Amino acid sequence: MLKLEHIKKTYDKVTILNDINLQIEDGEIVSILGPSGCGKTTLLNLILGITQADSGKILYNGDDYTDIAVEKRGFNIVFQDYALFPNLNVYEKIYTSCCSASYAASNDYIWICNYLFFWKRRITNSIMRTSVIYNLWI
Repeated sequence: MLKLEHIKKTYDKVTILNDINLQIEDGEIVSILGPSGCGKTTLLNLILGITQADSGKILYNGDDYTDIAVEKRGFNIVFQDYALFPNLNVYEKIYTSCCSASYAASNDYIWICNYLFFWKRRITNSIMRTSVIYNLWI
């Protein structure tokens, strides 16, 4: 479980996040939505450890992660900008992001990728067969 308690972050005397409290249970999927500049990326950077909170606590499975270095947290992020890894397909991007995740989580993501790849291949083959039949008909 990930828990944020009374998180506050300011930049140049401008408060970006103020008294943020959030609890995410194991296996729960959460979306952070809001307009540009509202603090979504700042919140993620705080969780990842890229940015330090001015006050508050970040707890993961009961342990205080507030002051743990980014490389020791074991958290990951997949950026929404497709151009960050233009040489990788979806499977490779997810696999890359899972490299520092737990073994079980990595296997879950890899299973999902394999499943999606299977259906993509089936759909592509079906389209190709239909195209060949269409070309033969003409």
